[in-house]
Amino acid sequence: MHQPLLTLGTAMRRIARRLWAGLLAGVAVVPAVAAPAPGAELNVAQVVPLTGVQGGVGWQIQVGMQVAFDAANAAGGVQGRRINLVTLNEDGQVSLERLRGLLDKTGAVAVAGMLGGSTFEAMWQARLPQSMGVPVIGVQSGAPSVHQVVDPLMVVTRASAGEELDKVFQHLSTVHMHRVAYVGDDDDNGRQLLALAREKAARHGVELVSAALHLPDTAEVEPALQRILKTPHHAVVIASNTAAVALFSKLYRKSQGAGQIVALSSAEATQLALVVGDDAARGVMISQVVPNPRNPRVPLMREFLVDYGQHGPKDLEPTLTMTEAYINARMLVQVLQANGARADRSAVARYLAAHHSVELPGFRVVLRPQGGSRFTSMSVIDGRGHVLY
Repeated sequence: MHQPLLTLGTAMRRIARRLWAGLLAGVAVVPAVAAPAPGAELNVAQVVPLTGVQGGVGWQIQVGMQVAFDAANAAGGVQGRRINLVTLNEDGQVSLERLRGLLDKTGAVAVAGMLGGSTFEAMWQARLPQSMGVPVIGVQSGAPSVHQVVDPLMVVTRASAGEELDKVFQHLSTVHMHRVAYVGDDDDNGRQLLALAREKAARHGVELVSAALHLPDTAEVEPALQRILKTPHHAVVIASNTAAVALFSKLYRKSQGAGQIVALSSAEATQLALVVGDDAARGVMISQVVPNPRNPRVPLMREFLVDYGQHGPKDLEPTLTMTEAYINARMLVQVLQANGARADRSAVARYLAAHHSVELPGFRVVLRPQGGSRFTSMSVIDGRGHVLY
């Protein structure tokens, strides 16, 4: 049952430790971003954090999408037209005006590969996609603020956090862990997720015996940890970013916490052991919203590994975040290719409004009435820091 998902080599450990250690310390890690090419080429706009506590995740989203676009370009692009990814750094401030300027300047066919956050919410409140006719594809977030949007210009390719929570509490009930603590972000989405957690737990006969929220977009989890340690529990469900989950796991084990830690996919499973070491990460379970990239039974995953081997970083193995970003980019490539020489922003919008789903090799994305793939699964980190699916 437990198939190794990713084997981490020495080079990846060295690079990932430096990256995530820098993020935990607040050090900026910003990769170079190529400027868009003029002319008949197709531009895709992206807004992700490349610095701060979520910077590592944003960089991995950028890498996963770039791999898909590089592979498409190597195969001839869209009738000879190259696809360019143009990325803005969401640096903790709303980047709405910068995004509007980028869309005006580049004529981008879509915004793709966002992580959510303040820019996403501001974009929808301002109705920027509707006013500019620009589709938004592949927001890598299970937050209610993302999945409650019903609009043909908005395409999500992942299951919601509510669906992840349902899978998590179903598993905990099956293994007779009926007393569960919960840790999440102290913002609107975090409070909505806590309400969903209570609902899903009750559905599966699980009791939330305590709950604590921490400052969002940070790893400041110690007050939340101290609160939940006061109440006996069998497991802790944590819905937060990778750095927060990593630090919580380390402090929880140091405090002699004995419960099963279960994180949502907002944490990057393949990075946890690299942040806090194998001992602190061992046994942590994480829900997943994309297939195992090492699973040869999924044709799309076979193609991903080939493309990553040719166009991805040579000293890093692919992560699950990169895998999801690749899926989002492949979906957009397929829509562009379906429109051929007529591919532009309005053609992408019309295609998405006219179709019920997009079929990728072995992976289906539903567009309406509520989008997503519905795919959820569970993984666990073993004693060597490897992720087992």
